[in-house]
Amino acid sequence: TPVPPATVPAVDAVVVPQGYTAALFVAWGDPIMAGGTPFRGDASETAAEQRRQLGHHTDGMHFFPFTERNGKPSSERGLLVSNSEYTHESILYPDGQVGASGYSLAKCRKSQAAHGVNVMEARRVGGRWTVQRNSPYGRRLDANSFVRISGPAAGHALMKTVDYRITDSGSEAVGETDGRYGYGTANNCAHGITPWGTYLTAEENFNGYFGSTTGSVPGVADGEVGKLYNRYGITAGGFGYLWHTVDPRWDVSRNPNGPNTFGWMVEIDPFNPNSTPVKRTAVGRIKHESAQYVVDNANHFALYSGDDERNDYIYKFVAAAKFNPGNRAANRDLLDTGILYVARFDADLSGRWLPLTPDSIGVDGVALRDNPNFAGADDAEVLAKILIKTRMAADAVGATMMDRPERSEEHTSELQSLTNL
Repeated sequence: TPVPPATVPAVDAVVVPQGYTAALFVAWGDPIMAGGTPFRGDASETAAEQRRQLGHHTDGMHFFPFTERNGKPSSERGLLVSNSEYTHESILYPDGQVGASGYSLAKCRKSQAAHGVNVMEARRVGGRWTVQRNSPYGRRLDANSFVRISGPAAGHALMKTVDYRITDSGSEAVGETDGRYGYGTANNCAHGITPWGTYLTAEENFNGYFGSTTGSVPGVADGEVGKLYNRYGITAGGFGYLWHTVDPRWDVSRNPNGPNTFGWMVEIDPFNPNSTPVKRTAVGRIKHESAQYVVDNANHFALYSGDDERNDYIYKFVAAAKFNPGNRAANRDLLDTGILYVARFDADLSGRWLPLTPDSIGVDGVALRDNPNFAGADDAEVLAKILIKTRMAADAVGATMMDRPERSEEHTSELQSLTNL
């Protein structure tokens, strides 16, 4: 029996159809890992406490069941992994978000700690699902967590940022990164999984967390950095989070390449709490919204993702190596090597996947390696620039603009070979 339409004034309650029940499983501020403290109810928790509690505003999530002794997936116990996409600043602190004059590093750190990804062990006990709060698998990944950067763009000059020693007392500059590691994941929207049992978290509107204390950012006329900022929406004020006003890591006037380390698909192994999240640059840098994998009957692997902004595109990454269903470890770096494609749809209702490679020809008849936006010392550098500037590469080859593409699904009855998709 369907529930009736909601009318004004709406009832502040969870309404389910007759025969169904709803029960609270976990809420913002609930501890999800060892050492976590219960939510006090007044938002007075510190950043350190928030790092052991469920983050704000859940988006994508997936349940990874444990394997029973008989080899079958458990329906009673597993790991629930969820994204915390953004924060509601007016309820995150006891006094709310009171503008720049009342903003502090302590508030910034708590906001950063409430973003990211939650890994929690879920068990059904006596017919009720509960969070195992002392589970060794319980984990929080936030806007300051250490991450590894892999794939063709790793190590490129545009990925090298100011390196900071990040503590609750501040962000102290200690040199420069090598472009192969960074800090944090933010604005984690929808998600994906892999057939080898890892979680993919999509970094969507990352641009809104950056700003400039000078009151301006480089524009298109200011060269490579200005073009990148323009195409990815970096502005002086951001979305109003104010992180950049107290944390130089998010201030582009002090850390100009900071935004380039965001906008990636991040792979997380939920079953290894000691593993480092990996930003897979071969999949491209966009405002990722979800990821759908497909494995064809020859074990070729592809990953589809949309760029969730008006007038942006749909992408497909095809791995160079085949998926190995019998060896989980063999797939560990499958997302590091392959070809990224962008979709073009034609008026006759046909379409093409356009590769984004150095020898791809743009609509101007010029190969991407000869386009000034992607030119480099060799094709390895050209490919790195193509992936860092994925949107610009898609513009150059004439992809079809879409209206905020979000989810994609596998159509199994049509699946034969990735070359036919």
